[in-house]
Amino acid sequence: MKRHYLALLSLALMLSACQTPAPPEPSPPLRWYSTCGAPVCGNPNQTPTPNTCGDKQEGQVCQTTGATCDLGNDCQQQLICAESDPRIQPGGCPISRAEFKQEIHYLSTTERDQLAHELTQLPLASWQYKHEPQGPRRLGFIIEDKPPQEALRPDGTQVDLYGYMSLSVAALQTQAERIAALEARLAQLEKNCAASK
Repeated sequence: MKRHYLALLSLALMLSACQTPAPPEPSPPLRWYSTCGAPVCGNPNQTPTPNTCGDKQEGQVCQTTGATCDLGNDCQQQLICAESDPRIQPGGCPISRAEFKQEIHYLSTTERDQLAHELTQLPLASWQYKHEPQGPRRLGFIIEDKPPQEALRPDGTQVDLYGYMSLSVAALQTQAERIAALEARLAQLEKNCAASK
């Protein structure tokens, strides 16, 4: 019995020594993904970039992590070689789905009206950049004129175009409500005038 036990033990040791470790899981292939690009496509003040991607297309396999090329479109998008889509990673494109956000608060009418008022009081300016002395004149606002905080990035040194556009939507919503109220009032006055004749 003891001999059989030792034989089985020796066989088990030999088999375990012959086993090769499982190969590592293969990494996902690198592919070309498009970047977010500019918040607003077709900006006439944005200098167009030439297409350096050639025949590369989003979804095709690529070789070098982090390699990029310009698509040359009016959204200022690039292709980047990566394992996963950079647009859905933290720090990627502005994300609007609720599942990626916390402490969601819908603005009250009063809050929205206040933001719309601040936006409509913001002076607009035109200028040329110092590094473009012969370049086109630009149109927008100056940070020193103290625009609403929602129109600035957290460090206060650059414009947050996504926030600025949302402020514009607040102003449009406020104006639309006022126009609807005026139209309803006008319709009632016309009705009263017609009834009094």
